[in-house]
Amino acid sequence: MAPCSQGGAHRRDTEQALAGEVYRTVLAAREDEPGSPVMRGLDAVEARRAFAIARRGVTHEDEADLVEDVAGGVVDAHLARRGLRLDEEQRGRVSRAVAQAVHQAAEILAQRADGDWTPDPKASRFPPIETIDVLDWRVEFARYVRLQPPKPKTVRSFEKRIGELMARVGSNDLRKITPKHVDDWASDLLIAGLDPLTVRDGYLAAVKRICSFVRLKLPVNPAVGITVPVQRKEKVRDNGFTIAEARSILRGALEPASNRLSPDRLWNGVE
Repeated sequence: MAPCSQGGAHRRDTEQALAGEVYRTVLAAREDEPGSPVMRGLDAVEARRAFAIARRGVTHEDEADLVEDVAGGVVDAHLARRGLRLDEEQRGRVSRAVAQAVHQAAEILAQRADGDWTPDPKASRFPPIETIDVLDWRVEFARYVRLQPPKPKTVRSFEKRIGELMARVGSNDLRKITPKHVDDWASDLLIAGLDPLTVRDGYLAAVKRICSFVRLKLPVNPAVGITVPVQRKEKVRDNGFTIAEARSILRGALEPASNRLSPDRLWNGVE
């Protein structure tokens, strides 16, 4: 999960999906005692304040501390359970989303404590939790460009080529790529007439790079071990001049201009 200019909807889905998981967990834990002092005390006051802050955006350090107090421990527990790693910016967004979810859960529990068990009409606002398990290549590529910016030409080239492979895979999830996908793709590119050097250093390099960037989130890099044989060009001749050529050039350079041989005759070693 990561911020990006592309795939922003996916990012919000991921954050809200995690918040929804917290919401359901809080409700389930207090199902038998919805009016417990903890929920009617801390959550009714602190969670409401945290929700207001999260809604408008954290503007002061003490506000960030409040959101962290209300949501931090819950966020860490759920991230650990799902094996997710977030940077500071991402975790802050998730904490704010979770603060909203805790507030929503507290309101429903307070309602139930008063004898009103009407279903929460806003419960369906949370997307399915499965969205957390998607390693969207567009999100990760934008993060790669932001953290390890390559040349603009490389950005365009890599993005296009990774997109082509993902279209073949039929998913935006990098975890769905298999070595066979990569191998078949490389073979088809060669069959289509692309130069082997282009396939190796352009297409395969793009996939290897993005998979290497997210290596901690992948079981293996599916592009590692996929090779494209590149035939070395045969040398027509060695670099430099032969002794005879060098002698002819030097002799010509020392002769008067009127007696010098033409360049083509010098090159061919004509005396």
